Amino acid sequence: MEILANLGIDSKLFAAQLVNFALLLFILHRFLYKPLLVILQKRSETIEKSLKEAAEIEQRVKETAKMQEEILATARGEAQAILVKAQAIADEKQAAAVEKAEKKVAAVIVDAKEKIAAEKRQMLTEAREELGGLVITAVEKILETGLSKQIPEKLIADVVEKTKKSI
Repeated sequence: MEILANLGIDSKLFAAQLVNFALLLFILHRFLYKPLLVILQKRSETIEKSLKEAAEIEQRVKETAKMQEEILATARGEAQAILVKAQAIADEKQAAAVEKAEKKVAAVIVDAKEKIAAEKRQMLTEAREELGGLVITAVEKILETGLSKQIPEKLIADVVEKTKKSI
């Protein structure tokens, strides 16, 4: 202890400071260090819990994104099926409309042909009647002029008859 005295250290003071330090260490350990460790432990647990929850949330987000993609794929498939069905219906309606229009056109053509044929028959009938009338008139004029003596009546009747048949 003399060594301590030579260094200028009082052993009583040193012992008292050592006791004070031990007491301070005990008080700090008891009232500060343990509660601080408890707080740090709770905080560490809270952080771990938050990390676990974040991982779970991230997993749920991934699952939700996957489900969303599946739903979108299904919706796209359904939309494509609806489009194909709508296109088929449109094609059917267009084909039906074209067929209906073709039938109408064919009916109009048939009707027009019938009208043309009727008008043709009527015109031929009128032409025959008119030509027959002209032939009869011509024959009558010939007969009136005196050629009747030269042309036998039977020949005139035959010409009139042939003219009527040819018309």
